[in-house]
Amino acid sequence: MRHLLIASLLMTMSLHNFARAQEKPAAKPIRALLVIGGCCHDYAKQKDILTKGISERANVEWTIAYDPDKTTRHKNPVYDNADWAKNFDIIVHDECTADVADLDVINKTILQPHRDGCRASCCIARCTATAPTDGTNWA
Repeated sequence: MRHLLIASLLMTMSLHNFARAQEKPAAKPIRALLVIGGCCHDYAKQKDILTKGISERANVEWTIAYDPDKTTRHKNPVYDNADWAKNFDIIVHDECTADVADLDVINKTILQPHRDGCRASCCIARCTATAPTDGTNWA
């Protein structure tokens, strides 16, 4: 009888702890911005492959700023919004627009939020690391 009472007590405690664990809210997703597009690569497919693959492995909520323009002299339209970098935990730049040479656009629009310490981490992929071609320091 005593063993049955102890077993019942342990089971009740376990169920109570399990129920409390179920009540915990799910972890908030990482808010990510993918800035993608430009020349030389199949960004239309990459945007889906990257976001789907990463989201299968991590709790990430994506906003995709895909620019289908295939030239290198065109900035992604996401940069038209002065607050483009706000409210994200990470920003992934996967863009090939290496001939955008307007230093105001580069420094004040694209880089300034990162320099100002926006809360988002920055991940640069592909041709972005080689742009701009005028020797400007991206850091």
